[in-house]
Amino acid sequence: MPLALGRIQRIVAFEATAYGLRSRQVLAGGFLAQRGRDAGPRSTTAVGDELQVEAATELPIEPAAMEEMIAAEPVRIWTGVELPYPSPYDGLLVYLAVHYPNMVTLGAPRTYLPDALRAWGLIYGIAHDDALAHLSLRPTDPADPETAHEVGVFAYGPGAAGSAARIADEVRAWQRLGDADPRFEVYPNDARIEAEGAGAVVLEKQHSRIRVSWDAAPDVIEMRLLDEPFELILNGAKTIEVRAADRKRQALQAGDRIRFTCGDRTLTVRVIEVRRYESFKALYEAEDADRIHPSRSIAAQLAGIDALYGPEKRALGAVAIELRLLDDLEDHHCTV
Repeated sequence: MPLALGRIQRIVAFEATAYGLRSRQVLAGGFLAQRGRDAGPRSTTAVGDELQVEAATELPIEPAAMEEMIAAEPVRIWTGVELPYPSPYDGLLVYLAVHYPNMVTLGAPRTYLPDALRAWGLIYGIAHDDALAHLSLRPTDPADPETAHEVGVFAYGPGAAGSAARIADEVRAWQRLGDADPRFEVYPNDARIEAEGAGAVVLEKQHSRIRVSWDAAPDVIEMRLLDEPFELILNGAKTIEVRAADRKRQALQAGDRIRFTCGDRTLTVRVIEVRRYESFKALYEAEDADRIHPSRSIAAQLAGIDALYGPEKRALGAVAIELRLLDDLEDHHCTV
């Protein structure tokens, strides 16, 4: 579905969960804005003869004041954040959009604010009551426009210095998240949820609350195993690992790597598929128990789950992680 994030949209593929929806993939794109009874707030303001400003809320700056701001010299901060060419700034726009509900779009000729970063022909800015800011890009090597580009923040108005500094810090915070895609978790609008993790926020929608997070999965996800399951995986007799569906396991995707440790031994596997269930009982009704533990009955395995996890953990549901030892020698980190 198209998901509106203030002045931008993204196409998000969701899957159903016990609590609501969870994103599986996020793509750049959008549709015409919704109209009618359920349309979100939107304002369009003409600033001078060349500029049209659109906002998801009422514009906090009077048009005449904005025109006067932009005519003055901006405060410029170059962040030190470099993007390869062509610049993949889409993730940065999403990050700023969810952190700044006052994001606006500026429609104007290319001669207007010529240093501004433009996406789809528009300049994306952040409007405060005393400042207007936008992103800019400059090549790290002026002689080669196809080299990496540095991200800058240009701000105008009485509060320009503070606005530019805050947004520059947000750009640097986004860089520290690496290449992680945003994760959208949709809950009913009466759910008690909190922002968890670096950069996470909770968005309030008309009918829902959405937690947005950038909990980047590490290159290798660490998990511990007891001797017996470790040996079974090592020998190829156990190809499904079962865990409580906490946030770490919910974040697992096909292709991820898991490094199992047992004492001073390590074993690295690749995740083939993650199947999610509302309960461990439902998991064992659907999965082949012999692939989880070939020498124990389902009743014995469920009893082991009850001994391992308390009621709160079991209430999260369960995941069946289908796994495979890494095949090639270069990636096969198995030491005994």
